Amino acid sequence: IREGKPWNILGDQILITIFFMVWFLVSWFRFRKTIRPFWGALAMNIPMWFATTGLALIMVYAEIPLDIAMAAISALAINATSDFSFYFLEAFQYALGETKNVFSAMVAALRQKGAVITEDEFLNARCFLPLWLFSTFVPIQRLGLTMMVMLVLCLIGTLFILPSVLAITVKHPK
Repeated sequence: IREGKPWNILGDQILITIFFMVWFLVSWFRFRKTIRPFWGALAMNIPMWFATTGLALIMVYAEIPLDIAMAAISALAINATSDFSFYFLEAFQYALGETKNVFSAMVAALRQKGAVITEDEFLNARCFLPLWLFSTFVPIQRLGLTMMVMLVLCLIGTLFILPSVLAITVKHPK
């Protein structure tokens, strides 16, 4: 890892945290002040941090270099996790407004959007499968394989980690 790529990844994650925070501030009034903006923004980033860290560990273990082809992986991970997370968040906030119960909202959001998020992951993974299977250029093969792994990690982070972490960011009435 060289030439500032880790700093680019860190910078991307800081920018997306700021984006989520602004989104939560705007939605603070729309959804009856249910999710704390700062903690909600951090919670929305957990699937991305999980996927990025998991992939970094896999790349180190498998000795996959962070070369030019791999440099775009953080931007693609941000796109995927933001997409997956917003699907869940939208359903969660709506259900929370309806039920006023965090657990019920979490279950409703997973029932409503879990299949959509999973299908989105599989459709995106199929886009990268040909890079891994048919490319004769090794960096592109690695990009295809690591993106499929990254998408699976994003899916795991969104469906299994985000719901419980997002639930603790809900402001309970006093």
